Amino acid sequence: MRALNQIECDSKRNQLRSTSFVCLAAMAFFAAVASLNGCGPNKAHQDRSAQRNQSAQSIQASSSAFEHDIDDLHAREDLRLENYSWIDPAESSQRRVRIPIERAMELTVERGLAVAPATQAAQPMTGDSAPTVTAPLTNGFAPTASEQTSAASYYGAR
Repeated sequence: MRALNQIECDSKRNQLRSTSFVCLAAMAFFAAVASLNGCGPNKAHQDRSAQRNQSAQSIQASSSAFEHDIDDLHAREDLRLENYSWIDPAESSQRRVRIPIERAMELTVERGLAVAPATQAAQPMTGDSAPTVTAPLTNGFAPTASEQTSAASYYGAR
């Protein structure tokens, strides 16, 4: 009985091996035919890899250019914030100067902020009078339209 089971197992193993061999041979054959036609998975994979590399390089180039632009912007801002410079051109009749931010803060602390002049109330027009309210118009809560309708129907029915 054991010998019979052993023979069956060996037979099944041999069938599995031969089936696996046939599948691998078929895959190798189709891969060879596809590569000869230039449309195999390797060609497509190479094309996709090349596209990815090109896009990655262009992204790196644009991001480094962007970082360079940001660095230039920050350098220009630092120059304006930390140094004295002319705001108006030399030919202008009124020349203004840009001062460093630290000095501007010191001056603001010393002098204080400018206060806007008080404005006068507008004079009433002829015939105008100031409105007077003698009592609150509501208790602060106004009923909705549906509440008003239901209240009217309820009190109207009595």
